[in-house]
Amino acid sequence: MSRSLRGLWVYGSVGLLAAGITGLAWWGLPRLFATDPLARFRPDPSQAEQPGIEVTNFEWKVYDKDRIVAQARVERATVGRDRERVEMFAVTDGRYWASRDESFGFQAARAVYLENTRALTGEGGARVWTTDMALGAESFSYDARSETLTVPGLVRGKLQGGDIKTEGLLYRVRDRSIEVGPLAWQGMVDQDGERRRWRFEALDPKGRTSIRGNVTTFGKVRATDGEVIVKADSAVYDREKDVLTAKGNIRYFSEDANLTCDDVVVYRAERRAVLTGRVVMLMKPKEGRKLEEVEIPALEPVVPEEIKKGRPAPPPDDSARREQEERLRTGRNLRDYPLRITSSRVEYWYARGATRAVATGSPQARQDLGPAEWRMVWADRGVWDGEAETLRMEGQGSRVRMLNSIGDDLTAAWVQVSTREGEDVMDAEDVKGEIQIRDDELPDRRRSEPTDPPARPPISGPIGRSSGQSAGGTGPGLN
Repeated sequence: MSRSLRGLWVYGSVGLLAAGITGLAWWGLPRLFATDPLARFRPDPSQAEQPGIEVTNFEWKVYDKDRIVAQARVERATVGRDRERVEMFAVTDGRYWASRDESFGFQAARAVYLENTRALTGEGGARVWTTDMALGAESFSYDARSETLTVPGLVRGKLQGGDIKTEGLLYRVRDRSIEVGPLAWQGMVDQDGERRRWRFEALDPKGRTSIRGNVTTFGKVRATDGEVIVKADSAVYDREKDVLTAKGNIRYFSEDANLTCDDVVVYRAERRAVLTGRVVMLMKPKEGRKLEEVEIPALEPVVPEEIKKGRPAPPPDDSARREQEERLRTGRNLRDYPLRITSSRVEYWYARGATRAVATGSPQARQDLGPAEWRMVWADRGVWDGEAETLRMEGQGSRVRMLNSIGDDLTAAWVQVSTREGEDVMDAEDVKGEIQIRDDELPDRRRSEPTDPPARPPISGPIGRSSGQSAGGTGPGLN
């Protein structure tokens, strides 16, 4: 074969070989890259959830080195082929440890444990419990990374010694703190050897209640112990001290008095409440005294001069005016009408047999006897004694001032009236002012024959019965 032919054959063979390799690469490389060379060594994903082991009637335990993490009695369980998932049925006597010291108990009709995340879920007649709570719900889940136990939906059971019903609960195992949604809780609280009942209701459907140790923080709430009812925009209850601190739009109800204010602190061990900030106190009449929630009429503080400008004209009929004067000046009817007191601070003791209240911060009292009949008192300090049935108004920086709708206008160093039913008693010191007297109460100066000194017209009711000088003088007092 000539050299030229041999060279042509070599070049042709090389060309065919290159074309064959190119064709093979074009056809085979996509198949090569689409094929997993280790496929036969990998588990079938479709088989991952298939049970690898089935066990019945055993005690399930999980360890972290030498420390046990979880355990339970299980009627039946299946373990996935990947050994990561354990599905258990009829789980009882369960216990999960977030640390060596902190844990919670559980049971459920079905529970799933994931080994890689150590997450635990339970459903179907689920129960969880700690030393402070024992709850029932449809399901629960535990996140080991955040160490939080979540119980969604309706939750019922025991919490801190009381009965609880709530929508959703979050329990942080590490610090034992709890957050719940709208709740109702009631239970007995030990205080000074006594067992007393509290009932709390979280009223905001979107609000959260936080419990840390003995301290519970509420949003909008209603609380009652059977002796008082407190409603507020927010509140904090210290179970160990048995003290409720409430703030915002306070409504305070008791058997003898209802109050509104900005803030209140209720010391249940002492049966004492301290109310501050725009306090309005409604002393109830003797009829219908009971613990109930009723609207408390608003009463804005006013000065005496403003009241005098709006004083109504006296009745034209003389007999009607006499009846009006008697109603406004007598003390026998003090318990027949509500008495409203405004001040900046009221300290109120509500224990049975020891009720009393002290109002400070320029208190004023108003009593409406009818549409156009009223009597009012301004002072620096007011003291109501529910057992002695007295109301004492004291002037310190200024004098006590008394006005009524028929024009009586008096001042005194202090005034004390009886609130006892049917009793017309009043004491005062250093009384000055004006009393409206009708013409027929004055002596007839046209009579010339000698007569005994004219008797002074009687001064009765809320301005007392005079025993010294006239009301315009500065005698030793009224009694």
